[in-house]
Amino acid sequence: MNKDSFYTYDCLFWDLHVRVSFDDFTIGILCILNMDPMQLYPNGWEAMQAFCTLCLHNFGLATLGLFLHYFCSHPHPNGWISLIWISKLPLFCTFTSSNKIF
Repeated sequence: MNKDSFYTYDCLFWDLHVRVSFDDFTIGILCILNMDPMQLYPNGWEAMQAFCTLCLHNFGLATLGLFLHYFCSHPHPNGWISLIWISKLPLFCTFTSSNKIF
């Protein structure tokens, strides 16, 4: 196997709806964290997509450095890897004060 390919199960594409055409951001995260797409917990895919969408609409571009400022990988004994929130700074401010008035 060369370094530009990987083995994976088809449930990643059928059940989790992950598409092969990964963008540069997703490829960069997988390469930096040295993980196979099948190793990542489904919530990790959701975190990457949400982060990418948030950055795209607010900052214009999602960067690997900014993502790794907020998340790190956490390997589990069963071989899966999850993405853990590590930053003390929130991406969003809570909107709880207006709920009482509403």
